[in-house]
Amino acid sequence: PRWVLTVARPSGELTIRDRGGRVLVAGIYPHPGRKLTMTEGRSAGRDNTWRYSTLTKLVTSEIKVKDDGSTVRLSVSGTYPRPQPEKEKEVKRSDEPLDQLDKPGKQKEVKDESFTGGYQAEITPGGAITIRYDYAPTNAKGRFSEAGLSVLLPSHLTEFRWIGQGPYAGYPGKDRLNEFGLFHLNREDLNFQGNRRETECALVTTAKGAGVALVTDAADVAVERNGDKTLLSHNVIMSGLGNKGTSPETFIDADKTPRISGSFTIVMLDDTWPEMLTRWFGKPGAREAFKPFYHSYDQ
Repeated sequence: PRWVLTVARPSGELTIRDRGGRVLVAGIYPHPGRKLTMTEGRSAGRDNTWRYSTLTKLVTSEIKVKDDGSTVRLSVSGTYPRPQPEKEKEVKRSDEPLDQLDKPGKQKEVKDESFTGGYQAEITPGGAITIRYDYAPTNAKGRFSEAGLSVLLPSHLTEFRWIGQGPYAGYPGKDRLNEFGLFHLNREDLNFQGNRRETECALVTTAKGAGVALVTDAADVAVERNGDKTLLSHNVIMSGLGNKGTSPETFIDADKTPRISGSFTIVMLDDTWPEMLTRWFGKPGAREAFKPFYHSYDQ
């Protein structure tokens, strides 16, 4: 009664809207990478790093819907080709500002490299959606910075709350400034973007509270500004960041990664939260963004 889920055939594009027509979820896609730091950008060509955060083109698609008693099971599967910039000149110099480095442009598909598999969404009568995903990197070369599944959200969901490590982004070899706790950042905050370790619950909502809650066993959960959208990603593999001229201590070779699989639950929220969320996070509201600079090169 509170929202409508639509899947387009044969593209597999998924949308969830509330009854007023407002978009809450703009897509669910396999997630083979992240927006690269300047250090990662300098070595991305040499390491053949997967540059794009989501794989949005689905070929040989298979969409199934099954009414299983009180539960509806939706599965979206197929082959997702690896994209690359169409022309060499579109691969920006490594010393350019990072907001230009991986700016979406015309793409081409890398021959034979892809993710093969899909996700299943189990929708319960109460509205919770349990998502299980399983992808096989097929003929994959190079390195993954991180990988899992991304939920694509509209940018008007500006408030990010989570229970996990924070307040800063955390990665293997770079998480010692964080502590486990409860945190709240605005989408425009300098520290918004990045992965949060040991996350158990993450909310991305409007100031009034409408949006999405992601619940999981302690996991890596990342947020990323993606043009006019926001990615909320559940990660099952995670590399370090490294330093300028030095590879990270933890890195993920694509050809040594047989499966990318995991599970989590999402719940659509309206302006009135369940009592449990209010007990944890307080009442919905906006947080002022910490945005002290005119321009930040890695944003």
